[in-house]
Amino acid sequence: MAGREEGQVISCHTVEQWNQQLQIANDSKKLMVVDFTASWCGPCRFIAPFLAELAKKLPSVIFVKIDVDELKVK
Repeated sequence: MAGREEGQVISCHTVEQWNQQLQIANDSKKLMVVDFTASWCGPCRFIAPFLAELAKKLPSVIFVKIDVDELKVK
């Protein structure tokens, strides 16, 4: 289960975790920033530290990371 930690980027590894985070954002009316990433993507790896820093600076925003190769809906 994906934890809800303010100031952190939350990794969703299953569709259930993604749905849970989406529900949390909807229920709380908080902004959600979603980083669709891939391990082989250079620009994705480059921006990850910036998003982690933003998550620390903006604890009222939900930051979620999804690996597009890992989390595929069939």
